[in-house]
Order: sequence, then C-alpha cells, then structure tokens
Amino acid sequence: GSYVSLHLCILVSLYLGIFVSLYLGTFVSWYLCIFVSFYLGIFVSWYFCIVVSWYFCIFVSWY
Repeated sequence: GSYVSLHLCILVSLYLGIFVSLYLGTFVSWYLCIFVSFYLGIFVSWYFCIVVSWYFCIFVSWY
C-alpha cells in the first residue's frame, strides 16, 4: 500500500511538474516575447527616426 501510494505520488508530482513548467514556460516566453518586441519596436522606431532625419538633413543641405 505504502509503495503504491509513494509511486503514485512521484508519478503525479512528475506529471504536475511537467505540466506546470510547460504552462509557466509558455506564459513566460509569451510575456518575454511581448516585452522584447515592445523594446525592439521602440529601438527600431527610434533608429528609423534618426536615420530618416539624418537622410533628410543630408538631402536638404545638398540642395
């Protein structure tokens, strides 16, 4: 009886651990993806703005 319950407990905790880590991993990666894309979006738009204004300045000073 004790051996079976111990085995079942290990099995349940193992499956629960896999399920929780999968769910948490998916949630964390999703959050990280949003976080990264947000920061990348800010950085890319900032860089694009600088490049466009720089090209505009060159274009204006050329003519």
